[in-house]
Amino acid sequence: MATRHCFFIRLLTIALPACLVVSSCGDGSNTPAVVQTQTLSAEFTQFTNPLDSLMLGAVTENGKQIFYYGSKDTAGIPSQLQSVRYQTAEQVAANTATWLYFGSNGQLDRIVGETGSVIDIHAINNQQYTLSAVSSNGRHSGQYSY
Repeated sequence: MATRHCFFIRLLTIALPACLVVSSCGDGSNTPAVVQTQTLSAEFTQFTNPLDSLMLGAVTENGKQIFYYGSKDTAGIPSQLQSVRYQTAEQVAANTATWLYFGSNGQLDRIVGETGSVIDIHAINNQQYTLSAVSSNGRHSGQYSY
């Protein structure tokens, strides 16, 4: 059974901007996307079936959708976030999405854009990371350390 909520949660404020950047950079150009921020109202649905990995869904007033997937205990209480699916209204119509994947440590470790471009994030230690990026057609790739 689903429970509807009408409040803005912190997780949405973290994942949504990342999804906006990734979904905007899939055109094959080297031009960075311009991201504009705005406050939106959203309708939230919490999914409590312990056998279903879908934990929370949100649909904004302009048709954007974001769904959170992960592990739950036997009572249906979420215990670990594993992935987030983000879709603009256009992506919903085209049946495409941007995905964020989280490792067992809870850190973001992979982003898959709507076109299939992939960014892998590997922690070297608490302060250093390696990013590997591959375009959807495999022609453009790079590895960066921070």
